[in-house]
Amino acid sequence: MVAQIIIGFIGLVLIAIPFSKAKKKIQIKSIALAIVFQIFLAFLLIEIPVINDIFFYFSLGVEKLQLATNAGTSFVFGYLSMGIGEELIFAFKILPLIIVISSLTALLWYLNILPKIIKAISFIFEKIFNIGGPVGLGATANIIMGQVEAPLLVRPYLSKMSNKELLILMTAGMSTVSGSIMIALVSMLQIQFENINLVQHLIKINSLYTCCINVCKYSYSSDSLLTTKNLRYQKSMKVLWTL
Repeated sequence: MVAQIIIGFIGLVLIAIPFSKAKKKIQIKSIALAIVFQIFLAFLLIEIPVINDIFFYFSLGVEKLQLATNAGTSFVFGYLSMGIGEELIFAFKILPLIIVISSLTALLWYLNILPKIIKAISFIFEKIFNIGGPVGLGATANIIMGQVEAPLLVRPYLSKMSNKELLILMTAGMSTVSGSIMIALVSMLQIQFENINLVQHLIKINSLYTCCINVCKYSYSSDSLLTTKNLRYQKSMKVLWTL
């Protein structure tokens, strides 16, 4: 099974190369490093229980945050937060979670915690993919958060991102499943599928492979390189206007 996965990694890269906008500028070395690095991460996640536990507790924290948001929404809006029958009311179910995540993000920026995380992530992504830390943080945030909440972590940078960087964020959101959702899926499917935990780890690290695919499509450009040095955080969190 592991051999099939590795072949799939390489095969998808080969499929992406013909669709590149600058085939002659593709750096094979960066792609090879990305594949090797992702296989190394897969090994750590599968063979080292401590790392797996770290992902579990991060995902559990996000799940608790979602439950607390749902409880607060239910207290304010009552039965409207639960929807009518099988229907889901976006304004009462999804929007409160977005507002909570945005407020938490603003607090992390104010405490200078999130900028430090971006700088740490930027080292890996700039060395391998030549992309900035904000893009790397937005892509890797999909490991823990959902597709809606993750881009809010780098909301101040969205207006300055290039097409390549925006594509990385969108593709990462579509190719990964948040940790809390994956935990629920694993608990339901582990009886039918023996290697469901392996699938869990591989879906979690898809964000790194997403960058590899998008690097194949877009050539490198110093103008599109977004780093923490040339941008600063916008203090006003105008979430509704951004959405």
